[in-house]
Order: sequence, then C-alpha cells, then structure tokens
Amino acid sequence: MQRLIIHNYLTTYASVVYVITMNKSIEIVTDRILALMERGEIPWARPWRGDAYAPRNAVSDRSYSGINAFLLTMANYSNNRFVTFKQALELGT
Repeated sequence: MQRLIIHNYLTTYASVVYVITMNKSIEIVTDRILALMERGEIPWARPWRGDAYAPRNAVSDRSYSGINAFLLTMANYSNNRFVTFKQALELGT
C-alpha cells in the first residue's frame, strides 16, 4: 500500500514538473517571437539566402528541422553550425 502511495505521488510530481517545464519553454519561445516582432522582423519568414545558411549539426552535417531549426534561425548567430551538449563533451570543447 505504501509503495503504491509513493508511486502515485512520484508520478504526480513528475507530471507537474513536466507541465511546468513545458510551460516555461513555451513562455521562452513566445517571448523570443514577440521580441523579434516588436523589432519589425517576421521570425517564421524564410530568409532569402538559401539552404546553405540553414542551421546544421557540425558533426553530422545534417540540417536541423522543426522547432530546433526555427529557434536556431531566430537566434541569428553568425555561424550556422551547432553541436549537441554530448557532442561538445566528446569533442573536448
């Protein structure tokens, strides 16, 4: 019985943490989009510089897609090559 109560508590706690994390992520993305729009930029408009400037993984050379491509493009870095945290650790950077 105690094991079931603890399991239910932990499951509920994990669900609450997940919802809070997702809400915070959505809030961060929304804030970035609104900041760009306030500067007169349309963040979802495709830049006319072509796919050569699309965000790519520096190790695998694969293009990012979906929300990752959207967020990395919105960040407007001068370099379009990125690595994951794990890849950075493996590269020793």
